[in-house]
Amino acid sequence: MIVGLAGAVAQSDFAAQPFLIGAWIDHSSFTARQASLLAFCEASSVTLTMFGVSPRMRSVSLSRLAFVASLLLIAAQVLSTTTRQYVLLAACRCAAGVALGLLSAAANTAAARTESPERAFAISTGVMVLLFSGLSILLPISGRDLGSGGMFGALAIMSAMCVPAWKLLPSGRTASTTAAISPPRHHIPIGAATSVIATMLLFSSGAAAIVAFSERIGHSIGMSPNEIGATSAIAYLLSLIGPIGVAGLGTRVGRTVPLLVGLIGTAASCVAVAEAWNSVSYGVSLVFYNAIWWFAYSYILGMASTIDRDGMLVSIAGGTYLVGFSCGTGLAGVVATALNYSAIGWTAALTCVSGVCVIWQTARKADLAARATREVVVS
Repeated sequence: MIVGLAGAVAQSDFAAQPFLIGAWIDHSSFTARQASLLAFCEASSVTLTMFGVSPRMRSVSLSRLAFVASLLLIAAQVLSTTTRQYVLLAACRCAAGVALGLLSAAANTAAARTESPERAFAISTGVMVLLFSGLSILLPISGRDLGSGGMFGALAIMSAMCVPAWKLLPSGRTASTTAAISPPRHHIPIGAATSVIATMLLFSSGAAAIVAFSERIGHSIGMSPNEIGATSAIAYLLSLIGPIGVAGLGTRVGRTVPLLVGLIGTAASCVAVAEAWNSVSYGVSLVFYNAIWWFAYSYILGMASTIDRDGMLVSIAGGTYLVGFSCGTGLAGVVATALNYSAIGWTAALTCVSGVCVIWQTARKADLAARATREVVVS
């Protein structure tokens, strides 16, 4: 549960991004491109941080790492509440990104070292769903009069409340077990690792492109900020079927089928959100989108954990997720400015479907290796 809480806090700013982008546009008079660039700066900082610390994740104290990350995050959020200049705000968001990268690396590594990484990531995403539901209600209220400053204040308070829990994270290295398709001495198969990273990049680029402007899509069909917030909160709660499905299914049918279902389903959900025509279709699409996103995300990270249980590859995959998130957010801003919100949905769908071609062979190889291992144990 603590691993899930750490993962949820590490992702909290990304859950807040649709509301922050809307607040920056409405209250700070930023353009869509400027608002998406701020999100890009933060996500890029997270990514670089996760890449930078990934070689050290085999021996670092996860509890200390999470504690330091939280202090930096709180400071960045507090400074963001009072900063009005664009350049200074971008610097604050970069600092927050460094903190979130450290916290994400700690959470992902802790999950990767468990006996069932998919279930660990599913529990983590379940906690995220509950937290994001609360944020979907809290952020529009806190930002109604204070704009993005009120939202950053709420995020700072939330981060501070979670600091004592990080003492329960592992304080040292956990012994690694050799994965089904990973050679001994931690030599990670380059081909398998590359396919997982590429799939994560394509998946996150597509998914982020639509979520970054989900608040704007709701606004375009006549929904008020409070209606969008309430609808998002309900959608987050109902999307618990995604992580619950992962926790129940695990690897009973292998990883290939769940990965394909997750990637293709995410593509379809991106189109559904972008093409929503009223509040009902918007809400149903968000439920589908959030549920299938958590489903696919858990299995992609589970695949990374299967290749390397020590946490280095899963940290890189987590960083790659954020590379895709930042690229998808930036791309969405360009597409929204040049075309329309519908075009964002179809662009996002294309990138998600491309991931199917990339991960297919690696997932099949992992399933065959796991099956052979079970047969040897039984015999």
